[in-house]
Amino acid sequence: MTAQPQVLKIRRPDDWHIHLRDDDMLETVVPYTSEFYGRAIVMPNLAPPVTTVEAAVAYRQRILNAVPAGHDFYPSDDLLPHRYARPSRAGARI
Repeated sequence: MTAQPQVLKIRRPDDWHIHLRDDDMLETVVPYTSEFYGRAIVMPNLAPPVTTVEAAVAYRQRILNAVPAGHDFYPSDDLLPHRYARPSRAGARI
């Protein structure tokens, strides 16, 4: 057994559940979030709700536009149209 404590440093953790909202709130929250987190799974419960691929892609772009220069932050690569094509053809709704 070792006498030294073992340390695990997570330098750029992921935020697995964040509500960025939209407009002024999004522009306020994203810089703080991107300062500490490298990636996030964003809950897109907006008014009006995100119900189409086009709305999801537009929301992702608004998030990326709010990231300050020099910050690396990725909301998720899952908000891409090809991810939703097959479920949509099968009758599933987002």
